[in-house]
Amino acid sequence: MAEPATVLPPPPSSPVRLVTARPRGTIPPPFGEPTGVRRVSFVELQKIGDARGDLVVAELDKHVPFLVERMYALVNVPSNADRGGHAHKELEQVLVVLSGGFELVVDDGAHRQSIFLDEQTRGVYLRPMVWRELRRFRPGTVCVVLASSVYEEGDYLRDYDSFKAELRARGLDRPSPASSGVHRLSSVYPVDPARRTG
Repeated sequence: MAEPATVLPPPPSSPVRLVTARPRGTIPPPFGEPTGVRRVSFVELQKIGDARGDLVVAELDKHVPFLVERMYALVNVPSNADRGGHAHKELEQVLVVLSGGFELVVDDGAHRQSIFLDEQTRGVYLRPMVWRELRRFRPGTVCVVLASSVYEEGDYLRDYDSFKAELRARGLDRPSPASSGVHRLSSVYPVDPARRTG
């Protein structure tokens, strides 16, 4: 006869985090180390290692400033492929490269910055209204993207002129000096007003 199953008590209750929704059309506050582009910052993740290998950790409020509702990974991207080429009206994202690397170009409408992401413990936080382009993927690159919302096609701005128009409509097109916190492998340059790519 088998022993009766042991019934374990429920785990002690953990504190409940109350998250208030950000009103649509507003930009969340800065978080992390500034870059040369508004609404873009670096976040340092925690790495814990021993003889068995490494853990790279991202925790809410410490490394990620929003509740993650979606996670996806970019894998098997050919080195000559370009991804991105869009902005989001409301979505927030943190991009983390787990292996390999690629060039991330971010644009706030006034400044563009090229960042080569190849560090497992250094992510990039993209707030809403940032144009992004991903290119020059190394073989074997794996990039994990943590997103504040599920996929919504209506949140995308897939045309650069539409992105600029949305910036104007929201009062986000006013020029400001680029931040001095520029990553060692990046460059900041002003946006060409005649630029018409997307």
